[in-house]
Amino acid sequence: MSVSQSLNTAPAIGIAYSMWLRARWSALGIALYLSCLAIAAQLFPGIREPVLLAALLLTTAITHLLQVFTLGPADLGVRGSGYPRHMFVFPLARRSLVGWPMLAGAITHGMLWILVATLVFKPAGFATPVFWPAALFAAATVWVQAISWTPFATPYARVPALAISITPLFCLGLWAGLYLERSTVSFVVVAMSIAWGVLAYVVGVRGLARARRGDDGNLSIVVRAFYAVFATPIRLNRRRTRQPFRSPAAAQLWHEWRRNACFLPAMLGMIGIPMLALNCQTIFNDQSRQTLLFGSVSVSTPAMTLLLWVGITLMLSATIGGSMGKFDLWGKEIMPSFFAVRPITNAKLINLKLVAAAMSAIASAAILLLMFGIWAAVETSPLNPRESVVRAMMGELTWRNTALACTAVLALIVIIWRGIAIGMLPSLTGRKWINVVIGVLITGAMTLAVIAGSWIYRNPVTRSDYLTALPWLLGVLVGAKACTAAATARVLTKNRLMDSQALACLLASWAASVATILAEIWYFGPLSWPVAGGVILLVPFSRLAIAPAALHWNRHR
Repeated sequence: MSVSQSLNTAPAIGIAYSMWLRARWSALGIALYLSCLAIAAQLFPGIREPVLLAALLLTTAITHLLQVFTLGPADLGVRGSGYPRHMFVFPLARRSLVGWPMLAGAITHGMLWILVATLVFKPAGFATPVFWPAALFAAATVWVQAISWTPFATPYARVPALAISITPLFCLGLWAGLYLERSTVSFVVVAMSIAWGVLAYVVGVRGLARARRGDDGNLSIVVRAFYAVFATPIRLNRRRTRQPFRSPAAAQLWHEWRRNACFLPAMLGMIGIPMLALNCQTIFNDQSRQTLLFGSVSVSTPAMTLLLWVGITLMLSATIGGSMGKFDLWGKEIMPSFFAVRPITNAKLINLKLVAAAMSAIASAAILLLMFGIWAAVETSPLNPRESVVRAMMGELTWRNTALACTAVLALIVIIWRGIAIGMLPSLTGRKWINVVIGVLITGAMTLAVIAGSWIYRNPVTRSDYLTALPWLLGVLVGAKACTAAATARVLTKNRLMDSQALACLLASWAASVATILAEIWYFGPLSWPVAGGVILLVPFSRLAIAPAALHWNRHR
């Protein structure tokens, strides 16, 4: 190899090696997990649903891979470029700085779908397309990179720009799914995805050029004039009238909402708009059915729509908890010195994070109800060619059903809050390896639970034995939880991280929550000992009580 050829390939090798150092453990975990799924699909070809649910858990790994290929994590809440500034000084053209990471990200995510489709979905019995979804995933990856590396005039424009860039790919995938039987669908989708990905490369190169020469946030002449005439006086007026924060705790709560808690509602809004368009499109289709069959269970279209949105909300809330545990969603797990020296105790910081999690849960539930309300309005409008299911349900509405619906909304808020609050604990320790280990253990446990649950459901004898032993198993778990709570209380009081009065208040809050849930269940349906044991296990105590100790470990590194 000549010297010029080695110089041309060196940037690609260097950039690829730096990304490989960050993604090697995730790549190893994905390879092992995918191998297990492939073996399960080959050995048990009849368990289609568990294999599908287990494959969906790979989305957590895809999130980390996106952070690696965007050279971030990229901060979606700032004006400037998310490209690492230390790479601006490399003696490389911007085409190389943008092209090589984009090529690596597109190939990785495209190949990941191809492997899942060929090794897992097809052996499990799914007629899954291979190439055009891979092209869509690759194009989406390069657009995420391009938007992350492009500077914007305002931090509020990045997320809408990301939604606008992904929407054509979503519509293209929807069109391909509706006309899957046509032979030209794969060719058209792949070609248009490649063209859209090339446009993302152009946007990324131009954005990196602006960031590299220091033009972060510059506006065009027309927009700059509009901004100067209208926005600047408003901003100056706000600066004159803004009052200082009443206390360090109020300032910390504002920071938690501004940098952490608002991300989940923003993601729901960004995902909900295409989903709302898709669900409304099914209303206008005369051939769409009003009920869907899942085995012997018939589910109405409104119930299925609501379950789909609720499922996505709960999945996002479970994954966002780890980021909420940090003091900046886009930062590292290590507690920054700025927050470590603030005159706020560890218990107070935990309370503020829990309050921010509650604010995020309420805002997310409000967005979910707004989307369902818009869908219900369209479903009951004259645009629906069939008889309205929502109007028929409203005609049979009673006070008991209304109370049940309100209770379900409150339960949704509580479940979202619980997912965020529990997910914060590993990040509060400030050790990334704890996050990785817990993530791997949870993923493996969920996979085994799905496979074991499907096997128990398909074997009547085993299901009967399991139901007989279920109360004893719940009793053992409740006893283990009580012992864990006692050990946690001892550790907190011994290390003076929480006084006895605070522990008593936490225990009283936990008991009141359990009693309220049991009373609601008793009012609306039958109450049994297994149900009571499940409620006791699901309401967290030790994981909330140990949070100050985890933050203490992070704060005094």
